[in-house]
Amino acid sequence: MAGAPFRARLAQYREEYHAIADADDFAVVFRNGRTQCDSLVNMLAARVTPANGAPADLFWLGEVFPGYAPQLVAEGTAYHLFEDYRQWLQKARQTPESDDDELIQLVISAFPEDSIAYFFPVWSIQTTDYSGHSLLGRGHHLRLLRQSQTLLTRSKRFEPEITALKADLLNDMTQAGVTYWESREKIIAELDAILAADFSFWSPADKIALQTRRNQLERPEDYGIQVNQQAGF
Repeated sequence: MAGAPFRARLAQYREEYHAIADADDFAVVFRNGRTQCDSLVNMLAARVTPANGAPADLFWLGEVFPGYAPQLVAEGTAYHLFEDYRQWLQKARQTPESDDDELIQLVISAFPEDSIAYFFPVWSIQTTDYSGHSLLGRGHHLRLLRQSQTLLTRSKRFEPEITALKADLLNDMTQAGVTYWESREKIIAELDAILAADFSFWSPADKIALQTRRNQLERPEDYGIQVNQQAGF
């Protein structure tokens, strides 16, 4: 289905996954898994079409692609593979180092419901099949940023993964078009706490974006920013 070259890459990935012996191995395989997953998801989107309204049964992909969980998405019309952190935690616990364990505990904190990296992490609330709101103001962003800082202070091995998580959190707080579930007061309070923490991984541009959004929230209506969506307006 995916072609011989991808089949060979996936076979090599499986061998490396099962041979993980230390945290350096873990980092290499974890990143390779993300690369191969992206390739497979793109291939599935291009080639797998529903027959009579129902896609073929491809849940066996979970057996040949360790570390990932296949799920039907788009109202049951397409497949996507999500990182399954329960599997990755088992591998991390088999290495002598602790920073890979801490990385997986960090990402599990972002997807605590069942430890699978679905489209909506803990810092957002899904309200339709395809959209939701930021939960800035509930403390999730600050908690995850603190965990990220703690891990980064101890080890630089997973700096790329921490940087990616930081970027996702920053975008959710500051990106144009983001709508917020909580009240303006709660959102400002959490942003103030995040700015006061002065995390080392913020770039000057990151700090400017955070401060700008915090200032805009004093008068959100002037900037077209929607807050307090839980109230229905």
